[in-house]
Amino acid sequence: MPYKEVWVDEEDLDSFEDDDLIEELEDRGYLITKKSEDHLDQEIEDVVWHFRNGRKKDALIVLERIYPELYGLSRLI
Repeated sequence: MPYKEVWVDEEDLDSFEDDDLIEELEDRGYLITKKSEDHLDQEIEDVVWHFRNGRKKDALIVLERIYPELYGLSRLI
């Protein structure tokens, strides 16, 4: 599933409540979910599965989704 992470000035968000932002995004067709620690475990298992099955680039893409600061790592392969 594609994802997009966007950084915005914190002061701009102070004028909105979380529920308002969630409602607006859902109205635009986005699916909003809350990550749990179990979710992280599943994502790491996905990285391992891709790597063991020879899909190294896919493993790195999933890893970039977990840790956005690693963005671009998959381009090195």
